[in-house]
Amino acid sequence: MIGDLLKRLLAIVALALLLVPPLPLRAPLPAQAPGELRAGRGSLRAEGGRIVLHLAGTPYEMGYQQGALLGPQIRWLLGHAVYPSLLEKGLDGPWLIQATRLAAEQWPAPLWEEARGIADSAGVAPADIVLLNLWPDLLLGGAGWKQLDDNWRRSRRVNRTLADRPGLLVPAEVRLQRGLPALAPGPWPTSGQAGRRPGSGFWLAAWNDATADRRPLLAGLLEAYPAGPHPLLVERRPERGLASLGVALPGWVGLMAGLNEAQVAVLATMAPTRDRQLAGVPVPLLVRVALERSRESEQALRRLVRSPRVGGAQVLIASGAGGEREGAEGAVGVELSARLFRVLEPEPTETWLMTTPLPLSPELAELAGPRTAPWQEAQRVALDRVAAWLRLNRGFIDQEKSLALLTEMGGVSGETWVALVAQPSEGRLWIAQPAGTMPAPAAGFTSLELTADTSKPGPPD
Repeated sequence: MIGDLLKRLLAIVALALLLVPPLPLRAPLPAQAPGELRAGRGSLRAEGGRIVLHLAGTPYEMGYQQGALLGPQIRWLLGHAVYPSLLEKGLDGPWLIQATRLAAEQWPAPLWEEARGIADSAGVAPADIVLLNLWPDLLLGGAGWKQLDDNWRRSRRVNRTLADRPGLLVPAEVRLQRGLPALAPGPWPTSGQAGRRPGSGFWLAAWNDATADRRPLLAGLLEAYPAGPHPLLVERRPERGLASLGVALPGWVGLMAGLNEAQVAVLATMAPTRDRQLAGVPVPLLVRVALERSRESEQALRRLVRSPRVGGAQVLIASGAGGEREGAEGAVGVELSARLFRVLEPEPTETWLMTTPLPLSPELAELAGPRTAPWQEAQRVALDRVAAWLRLNRGFIDQEKSLALLTEMGGVSGETWVALVAQPSEGRLWIAQPAGTMPAPAAGFTSLELTADTSKPGPPD
């Protein structure tokens, strides 16, 4: 009798084990070293006072590494910056769910795999990561996004993976699948800035007789994100593709600015436009793709303009190498909306360019709407001041002069998120984060170099 009872008990235990879902796989706790965290081939460490994330491997592996190293920061950013700011814009939970499903359908497969890796190890849903990367465009469009009837008609095509794990908001609540910390986990600081113009600012490019050594140099400021942390420097070394070094937020798959090992640099500012669509790819993701697959500026430009985009941006592209054609060294700009673009080329006598979120071409300027907002006036002032500086310093522009200009302009702005100088010929970035309301010298500029890796295949076609 005891034997029969024991058999029944074992059968019940076995049945319970079959019915209970298995525990989710989790990345092992990152091995700690002085000033460094590790997860697989990825690492997170402070270099010169800046936090640098190093990722390597397949797209999913790089995503998994980022989620394992920055999971608390990603969850905090979603719960205390992304969702609250979008709710304040009138974009409620049900709309965000549909918008995220539609947007994810347009992502290139490798970037979607990386987003899925981040979600799996950070303890959030893939839809959360998609929304985090849509954040700049959704903030700029605000409640106007809900007026796009075409997006709602097309939203019936639901991405099955996201439908299984939406993990997004219920109406009027900030609630994810798992609990979020009440405070940003240290040592990650918040910017303390209101950030009314996320992703805007200005970029400049100078080359040939405009610079002291005749090599291309790019510089500029980006404005703050609402309650967002300071920028993260991300170095990616994919198994297939070019290595890159750029500026992002935790959980981002894309980049706002960066350079690759083939001496190509791409810098973007977000630009408000009425020509926007959820059935597109965010420009920061296109910047990332351009850097990973382009060996000269013409290739990067083609990748930007041939892809459907979510919204608008102004982009500068520079090549420090000769490229495939004679005279390719230099820079080119492009104005983008969801469906339109216009290539910006310098005057015949000039070897410099600059961009702000204000479109220059009549077609894109009309789509941007009336220029009455205070930030737009500030951008026009910056445009005039920086253009005058470029003319007066022609032939003498170098890294030191550029850092001094950014220090001055950052103090005037008061909402600077990052100040950056890129030297694509050297594979080097100079970056400063705000200290109070100014980038440098209070915070100081840090120099980071990206070295080429000749041991792996080149970028895919």
